Amino acid sequence: MGQADAILRIAIAGGLGFLIGLERLLRGNPAGPRTFSLLAMGAAAFTVVAEGFNNDGRVIAGVATGVGFIGAGMIFHDSARGVVGFATAASSWAAVAVGVLAGVDRNLVAVALAGFCILVLELQFAPMIDWLWRHRGIDTFEFDVHSTRDQSTALVDEPTPPRNIPDERDEPPPVGGPPSA
Repeated sequence: MGQADAILRIAIAGGLGFLIGLERLLRGNPAGPRTFSLLAMGAAAFTVVAEGFNNDGRVIAGVATGVGFIGAGMIFHDSARGVVGFATAASSWAAVAVGVLAGVDRNLVAVALAGFCILVLELQFAPMIDWLWRHRGIDTFEFDVHSTRDQSTALVDEPTPPRNIPDERDEPPPVGGPPSA
């Protein structure tokens, strides 16, 4: 593999990581395009180096383990909101996987994985998902922590208990169109 090919692989990883980070930035998360680009480019660079030495996958395993520590730093306990940062931590892990795929020249798979990541992150904001969650009594902006449990020990994803949330969009449209004046 030549230097131009290695640079192209790293650049592809950086671009795809940027797109994942852009989604995180648009949703108000502190880890944004720079963070995710650097994670993906770093993973691609380590993968390119490992491939050059005919590594059997130990470097890739080390990259996946190392980003786990970065992800753990993204998860924190906020006294007002509970435990936050799970999606951003998982996104960083996925961005590193995108970087590894680009580093081993699996560009189509890397693009598909980045697209799937963005789709999963954006799915909760889709109108149909929002409608379904509201009718089950789950607010899309609530956290995945049961509201009656001790927030400091709730580290698992659990849905909140169903409750009735009135919403004007729940009412059927009037028959015969809008009232005339």
